[in-house]
Amino acid sequence: MLVYCILKSRQAVEVDAADLIPLAEAARLSGRSLSVIAAMLDRGRLPWYELPEDIPGRKGARYTSRRAVMRLKRRRKRGGGMK
Repeated sequence: MLVYCILKSRQAVEVDAADLIPLAEAARLSGRSLSVIAAMLDRGRLPWYELPEDIPGRKGARYTSRRAVMRLKRRRKRGGGMK
């Protein structure tokens, strides 16, 4: 059976440091939950960045692009409960 293996690779790129934001900030700016933002990174809908391992205290932290998040349509908070 022919199937496709999906591989993600780590590649060094130059980005504007001011454009990098943590996922919690992306969730706040977009009106989405943190889990939705994380899923968008996993699916390739938002760019995923990690800082080099030689930066203390930041190993494994995921970041995304503020510009990419601002291009998303802002989600409205759903009203809950009956009136």
